[in-house]
Amino acid sequence: MMRETMDTFVRDRDRARAKRGFIACISADPTYAEPRFNLAKLEEADENWDVALKWLHECQRLASGTPLAARASEEISAVEGLKQRLRTPEGKRAFRYETLVADANNLTASEKYGEALALIDEAIRTDSARFEAYSVAAAVHARMKDYAAALKAMDSALAKAPSDRRAKLESALAVMKKEFLGEQLAARASAAMSEQRYKEAASIYMKAWETRPAFEGYGLRAALAYQLAEMEEDASKILKKLAASKDLSVAQAASAQLLTLKALHTTNTP
Repeated sequence: MMRETMDTFVRDRDRARAKRGFIACISADPTYAEPRFNLAKLEEADENWDVALKWLHECQRLASGTPLAARASEEISAVEGLKQRLRTPEGKRAFRYETLVADANNLTASEKYGEALALIDEAIRTDSARFEAYSVAAAVHARMKDYAAALKAMDSALAKAPSDRRAKLESALAVMKKEFLGEQLAARASAAMSEQRYKEAASIYMKAWETRPAFEGYGLRAALAYQLAEMEEDASKILKKLAASKDLSVAQAASAQLLTLKALHTTNTP
C-alpha cells in the first residue's frame, strides 16, 4: 500500500490522494513510522506546519533509535525554524519563491515543461533579484532543445548569482553551448543529406560528434552519409568504433550497418 501510494504520487502529484493512502497505511499498521514522515512532508507542502509537526513527532517516537528518527528530528528543527521565519514579510516572500522553484524542479523532472515554466515565471515575479529561477528556466529550455532561450536564461542566472555559485553555473553554460552547437551542426548536416551532398553531410556530422562525443547518434549518421557518398572505408572505421559502444542500441545499430556495408561490398565485388 505504501509503495503503491508513493508510485501514484510520483506520477500524478496529487497530495490529497497521497495523504489518504498514507493514512490507510497507518490504519493497517499503527506502528508504521514511515507514512507519518511522508504525511508530514505533504502537510509542509500545504503549509500546515502544526499538523506536519504532529506527524513528525509521532514518527520520531515510533522510529526511536533509527536513521528515520534522526531525519524526523532534523525536519522538526527545520519546520520550527521556518515557522519563525514566516513571521516576517521578507521571510514569507523568500519561502514563496523557494517553494515555486522547488515545484518547478519537480515538474521538470516529470517532463511537465509548460507547467514548470509557468511556476518559474511566478517565482521571478516574486523575486527577480535571485538567480535560481533563471537557472531552472535554462534547464527546462535546454531539455526542450530551445537553446537560444536556455542560453539567455543562463546569462540572467549568472548575472544574479553570488560568486560562490558562479562556477557551477558557468560549467552548465559551457555544456549548453556545446549542445547548441551540436544541434546547429546536425541541422546543417541534415540539410546537406536532403540535397544529396553526402560527403559534406558526413563531415559536418563528424564535427557535431566531436562537439558532443557522448551523442553517438551523430557518428551513426556520419557513417551512413559516408556510405551514401561511396566512401565505405570511412564509414567502416566509424562503425567499427561504434560497434564497441557501451550503449547497446548504438552497438547493435552499428553492427547491423556494418553487415549491410559488407554485403554491399561483396555484391559489388567482381
